Amino acid sequence: AGGYFRHDVPAGFKAIHVDNLTESDSFISAFSWIKNRDAADNHMIFDRVRGIFKNIHSNASDVEATDVDTLQRFLKQGATVGEDVQVNTVNESYVYWDWFIETTGSGTSNEDGSINTASTLVDTASGFSISKFEGTGANATVGHGLGAAPKFVILKHFDNSNYSTTVGHHRVDTPTTGYLILDATDGEQNNAAIWNSTIPTSSVVSLGSSAASNNSGTDYMMYCFAEVEGFSKFGRYEGNGLTSADGPLCFTDFKPELVAIKGIDGARAWMVLSSKFGPNPNKYQLLWNTSDVQGSTYDAIDFLSNGFRVVTTVAYNDMNNSGESYVWCAWAANPFGGDSTTPSTAF
Repeated sequence: AGGYFRHDVPAGFKAIHVDNLTESDSFISAFSWIKNRDAADNHMIFDRVRGIFKNIHSNASDVEATDVDTLQRFLKQGATVGEDVQVNTVNESYVYWDWFIETTGSGTSNEDGSINTASTLVDTASGFSISKFEGTGANATVGHGLGAAPKFVILKHFDNSNYSTTVGHHRVDTPTTGYLILDATDGEQNNAAIWNSTIPTSSVVSLGSSAASNNSGTDYMMYCFAEVEGFSKFGRYEGNGLTSADGPLCFTDFKPELVAIKGIDGARAWMVLSSKFGPNPNKYQLLWNTSDVQGSTYDAIDFLSNGFRVVTTVAYNDMNNSGESYVWCAWAANPFGGDSTTPSTAF
């Protein structure tokens, strides 16, 4: 039988409430990304390395902000949020992308590279790590702890607003020199001083002398994603301008829950979709590079049991312009069988 607890909590015990749950359990949320779908609010990004209250944005080069009314606690498979409108407005809908990490705490220093990280939090099972380090302005390497080469890297200046967020993807045209910008529509850029003309290895990410990736004295957050069978995949397709069953088909070998697509040949938005937003053909797109509300005018992709197909019928430029190249990222919602004790992406 259900009902309310009608008596005072006995001495030595606590009420059953999320704020009283232990923080020592494994698979506490480690990387939380929140976006208001109904209002033009920032993308709010939090991680356990920097700690609660501290948010950065994918859609702007703003420095880190601290607000006690945003993310207030990392929980097992979730988080507690406050009253800030960017995370919790009454009667408005939000998306919540969340990566769990088995390790508790805020991580420890990684000393595999020439730059020792202030802290690195890593889960090799889910192929994801979070690192904080200070740039040197000279060619360097930074350890990521994954034991496998990351295929997707987000490098965010969080104490200097002069620089955009640099992104590495292993399927851009020239991975040794090529990079993308998270808070802009720019296509692939090329600069040998970004990655020191070196692709990531199983232990380190290489950085050059460019201020965009390694400014002396600037603090950085580095989010590294490796491919994990059944959980994550990072690929590329060529646009063909066709629709429905004839659109580009991308295989992941799992049912994706989150898909991000970026055209690299010109000014194209970071198109992001979740299978939770609606049925196929899914038309509910957010843009990582802007604070825009969620769009829902045109069909975009079909989520499939082993990948996704681009089915957009208009606006080909951002997703399916004939002859253009697009890179993509995909994550599963319930990898490794969906057991609640295994790392996953929650929505």
